[in-house]
Amino acid sequence: MIVATLNVAAIMHNQSNISKKARLAMKTVFALLLGATLSTATFASTPNIPKQYLGVWGGNTKSCKLPKDSPIDFPDTGARIESQGIKQYESYCELKALSKNTVNSIKGAFICSVEGDESKTTLTLTLLVDGELAGLNDKPLVRCK
Repeated sequence: MIVATLNVAAIMHNQSNISKKARLAMKTVFALLLGATLSTATFASTPNIPKQYLGVWGGNTKSCKLPKDSPIDFPDTGARIESQGIKQYESYCELKALSKNTVNSIKGAFICSVEGDESKTTLTLTLLVDGELAGLNDKPLVRCK
């Protein structure tokens, strides 16, 4: 896509004796190719956690029942997984890149912020046969309803 965009730009620059109609057509093609190139780059730079992982996860079904006065909207032993990152108690990990994405497992590069300190980490999340999620805590998490 980028090569085609650059080729059209070079033709437009080198051809000063072409008709106005042809020049307009080349400008239109150039604009379309440039727009497609930029939109592809934008989509490629914003990875998402697949939808089967999204939601609230807890240590067990009992921990999923939050008290009415809870300061967070997920169990403190669990997590809220959103399309761009993972919230856990006093931490947030933002997805930067996915290196593995299968039906039941993802591996990604994250930037995690824990009480103000940032660090890079790699997380592998796996959906187990029984519907639990492994990879965030010592024990698998259950999906909260």
